[in-house]
Amino acid sequence: MKKVLLIMSVVLLALVGIYWKGKALVVEAERETRWLRDEMWVSAYFNPSNLHLSESREVFIRNAGTDFTARFGTGYLKENVCDEETSTCTERRLALSNILINEGNLDQAKIFENLAAKYYVDSKSCSVMLETTLVRHIIKVTKKMKPDSARQRAASALQRIKMSGGIHSDLRNETCNRMAMESPIIFHNYVMIIAELMDHAGGEKAEHAAYLRKINKVTM
Repeated sequence: MKKVLLIMSVVLLALVGIYWKGKALVVEAERETRWLRDEMWVSAYFNPSNLHLSESREVFIRNAGTDFTARFGTGYLKENVCDEETSTCTERRLALSNILINEGNLDQAKIFENLAAKYYVDSKSCSVMLETTLVRHIIKVTKKMKPDSARQRAASALQRIKMSGGIHSDLRNETCNRMAMESPIIFHNYVMIIAELMDHAGGEKAEHAAYLRKINKVTM
């Protein structure tokens, strides 16, 4: 009887330890992801209720979501890509870039990313859609790397985003604040793409990614 009670006590203590360890991990993940889901822009952009998007942004997000599935073929987008230096044309170029990333055609994708980068520098518009695309590009590259190199590349990109506000440019500005109020789902999607990057960084960053997916309430 004493042996049974001892075993039961050990099991109970182990379960309590697992429970409190799980609670501690959640608290840490909440704290360590706050900069991304709460503090980059002034409006509420994570788990937004406003899912309205213009046509070009909807096409973009359907091809730049976390499932990496091309919802439109390259033929469709090539027919709809335009040459004007406007936000709509740039968004269409980035949608095509994401399809090319999905297909593994990274060199062609880079051409459209460079055109978009020039537009955002010249126009001083919010480049969150370019940043989303660049992160997806990095994720695709890490999939072809050895595990240690992939983790290092992903961790380096994450650190740059956290410290500098982006890969190409700092997204923490008034223009992006306004866009986050207008189209918060674009920024929510950006957070979830960063979660994908966290997975590739591994370790505690992967646990932070799991937390973000757990509290995500939006289905793309």
